[in-house]
Amino acid sequence: MILQEMKKDVSTGGLGEATNFRIQADAKAFNILSSNIYTDKIKAVIRELSCNAYDAHVDVGNSDPFKVHLPTSLEPWFSVRDYGTGLSHEDCMSLYTTYFASTKTSSNDVVGCLGIGSKSPYAVSDSFSVISRYNGVERHYTAYKDENDFPQFALLTESDTSESNGLEVRVNVGSNYGDWASKCVEVFQYFDSIPNINNAAVVEQINEAKNSYEFIGEGYKVSRGYGDIIARMGNVGYEVGDSIVPNHNNNYGIVLDFPIGSLTFNPGRENLTATESTINAVRSRLEEIHSELIDSIVKSVENADTEFEKYEKITECYNIAMRLGKNSDFKKLHAEYVQKFTCHYTSHNKRPYRTNIVRYNEYHNIPAGKNVIYVLNSRGAVARIRNCVTTKDVYITIDQSELDKIPPIPYITVDDLPKVERSTASPRKRSKARSKVSLFTESNYSETWVDTEIENNKEERVYIPIHRYDPVSTVFKTNYSLRSVCSNFGINPVPIYGLKNAFMKTNAFKNGNWITLEDYIKREFKTFSINKYSGNYTKMYKLLSEYTSEELITEFNELAGQEIIVEEKLLRAVGIDIDKLEINYRMDEIEKELWAKFPMLVFVEHYQTTPHHLQTIGDYINGNSNS
Repeated sequence: MILQEMKKDVSTGGLGEATNFRIQADAKAFNILSSNIYTDKIKAVIRELSCNAYDAHVDVGNSDPFKVHLPTSLEPWFSVRDYGTGLSHEDCMSLYTTYFASTKTSSNDVVGCLGIGSKSPYAVSDSFSVISRYNGVERHYTAYKDENDFPQFALLTESDTSESNGLEVRVNVGSNYGDWASKCVEVFQYFDSIPNINNAAVVEQINEAKNSYEFIGEGYKVSRGYGDIIARMGNVGYEVGDSIVPNHNNNYGIVLDFPIGSLTFNPGRENLTATESTINAVRSRLEEIHSELIDSIVKSVENADTEFEKYEKITECYNIAMRLGKNSDFKKLHAEYVQKFTCHYTSHNKRPYRTNIVRYNEYHNIPAGKNVIYVLNSRGAVARIRNCVTTKDVYITIDQSELDKIPPIPYITVDDLPKVERSTASPRKRSKARSKVSLFTESNYSETWVDTEIENNKEERVYIPIHRYDPVSTVFKTNYSLRSVCSNFGINPVPIYGLKNAFMKTNAFKNGNWITLEDYIKREFKTFSINKYSGNYTKMYKLLSEYTSEELITEFNELAGQEIIVEEKLLRAVGIDIDKLEINYRMDEIEKELWAKFPMLVFVEHYQTTPHHLQTIGDYINGNSNS
């Protein structure tokens, strides 16, 4: 991107001694430029690395998407992999170690220009990895902060490769991976095309965000509800503040497209700066769109084929038209058609636990929209509507006498609605006695109870009392605390059943073999030896055992199979005196010995578990590394 620069005539006649200003290169300066300029650090990393990948594809004319890896619990890293030219060793050592150095300031075809976005991973981590594939050679680099908080950049390995040219940047996020998916949606909703992302749900959310606008014109999109003004330039959505457009008050959400290089923005690329040229450009564009949009709405109403279609369009556009202003023509149309479609009717819609019915005995204009279904009122209509209505639909029943008072509308009759199936009694078959209970389930992001049936027998089952699907316990007060037990405690996983108070009064409970979760933990915990490890390299050491026979790694893996992640608060709550437990920290000691014996391991990230990485590490440990 070509930055806007103001040429100035400066008169210096009559001045005394003068000197240039300088910047002191210390840890404070680097932290400001790499992290403190961003208010939303996760979003900044996604945006900056993805814009660099986009630029790399533009440079080589590659229209294929680049690749994005979102962190997960098993693969806790974020990475962006492009298929551009890659970087030579000299370029890597130069561009990643020089702030404000950029090769993109001579063209408005690309987004980058400041020379600081490539260092943005420092905003979320003290280290990150760079992999450059360039003309058949793959080089792995590590960027890290030294003991003085100074950023450093070092070559780790170099090898031949048959993979396509390109650059991959990878940053470990540890356990803080929950916000990356939502931030990814916020960034990529403004990209022309969506990259390849390892999370299908996120891709779906991005597409929903892209398609959430009610009015789309040449170079702008307007949402029906309230929202911000966003200036989109080069795949980046910049928030437009009150200093540029005062008194917007979130009246409507709008995205305005601008050519690359036509607006100025802050160094963090999060907001526009209120320069004269930017203010004039945004305000004039808004003025054009306001007039254009109102005219477009009025014309779309006038061009509709039937009176009802015109009314439907007016209803859809009413809120946004009122907030845009300059709408006198639209107000006249709205008043005219509301009067035409006013009558008596009854509305039916689904609430979470019941069907809501509202009878309008006074005259009201009928609702209109994609989810509104009109039904000619007759015997049996209400029962059939109650049987098929969903939370997304609104059914409107209207008597024939009222339909005659308004212009024709598309309606269905009771025969068009699905019949209510009546259950018929059948002879009861003898079967094993069963009881309805709830089974606790958990995933990466949530925990819930699933209603199920069990046979009434003497099988031991673990339970916890619940009320409205929340635990009733002095130890486990939330479903999340149960999830913590299932995930981290270390005992063999068993089904946990939630029992309501009514069930615990039945013979099925009294005659069953039930044990509370607290008693189960207290009993089972005594059978385990306790090994503790404070690091996060367990998976890597396990996989490394296939590449090296180093005794320290073998010993670590043997202990890792017995590890228990102890939650002290939980143990005390169930009556275990943790102060009397003997906890073995040998795994931490092994790791210290391993790193002292092989110092280069300190530069290895725990997620580098590809066969290529493991082979390189194994060769180093075995003393066969040529790196």
